[in-house]
Amino acid sequence: MSFTDELPFSPTLAAGRTYPAPVILLDQLTTPVTRRVGNLNVTVRPDPLTVEVRRADGSPVQTLRFADDGTVSFPVGPHPVLGMGEGGPEPGQDWRTDHVVEFDRRGRLHEMRPRWQSNAYGSRNPVALLVGTEGWGLYVATPWVHVDLSDPDRGGFIP
Repeated sequence: MSFTDELPFSPTLAAGRTYPAPVILLDQLTTPVTRRVGNLNVTVRPDPLTVEVRRADGSPVQTLRFADDGTVSFPVGPHPVLGMGEGGPEPGQDWRTDHVVEFDRRGRLHEMRPRWQSNAYGSRNPVALLVGTEGWGLYVATPWVHVDLSDPDRGGFIP
């Protein structure tokens, strides 16, 4: 994997910010590489490309697996997963009686499509930010992905 161009504009990234030098910078990867990042240990492994984050005591925080098709998968864990923006019920539902607010996002595929509902209390504003109440968070700089949380064990960002 390589990306040498400037990052595309995203309002989620601070304009004009000076970023520190990366802790891990790889031109090629043939064997696992581990570096300390703050209070965490980060290991990058080849085949399949995997980024594993562990606490100082060795307990796992999160593991990201990158597939050739661009999908990024990760363990979901047994606790609620929050995030992905706000929004009301599907069109055609009465938000006053038919809709239960969905806090735990596990259990289904989220297509992350924006929509406005003038007859409801808001719009669907997709944000590809997941917060695992087990102690991890994942963010994709653009919301235009599908987020698959239908598998109870693994989730995925699908381009």
